[in-house]
Amino acid sequence: DVYKRQGKASLEAMNREYGTEPADVIACIGPSICQDCFEVGPEVAAEFADGFAEQYHNDGNNCVESVVKACNDGLELGLPDVAIRMVSGMGGGIGRSGCVCGALSGSCLVISSSVGRLDPSEKHQTEVYKYTHEFHERFTKHFGASCCRALNRLSFGTPEYRTKCIKITAEAADMVSDYLQEKGLVK
Repeated sequence: DVYKRQGKASLEAMNREYGTEPADVIACIGPSICQDCFEVGPEVAAEFADGFAEQYHNDGNNCVESVVKACNDGLELGLPDVAIRMVSGMGGGIGRSGCVCGALSGSCLVISSSVGRLDPSEKHQTEVYKYTHEFHERFTKHFGASCCRALNRLSFGTPEYRTKCIKITAEAADMVSDYLQEKGLVK
């Protein structure tokens, strides 16, 4: 969270040290250095997952695509394009059926990309399920439900529905990024 408060902290320090009034400051924030010259670790990038997810959703991606893309970019998961393509039909509670929330589905897919298996001989499925189950419980406790239509009772496709969905998606991306960091599941 410290990274999200940097602007406010800077203005407060300028006010303390130099008497600068925040209302008098004009600031432009944007990319000013390339990744090749300055890289941050996944712990810093994870702090911005919610913003990435919100931007992806605003760009026309659905909830699942937004969470997966945000985490793939922010945590440098290295998922191939086909992984993104595979999640496209899961938005709106799986094909707009209103069942399992797409932001939750996307989060569990991101977790599985770190702890999943390619072959049953690698590990028992319970070693994978413990993480997705625990995250599901956190998500449900935080939002009060895990079903898309229970989380967002507004009419699908309306601006109000979309606004609420984007909020849930951004929060879920932030939650899963924090979860992966907490569990030491990102490189």
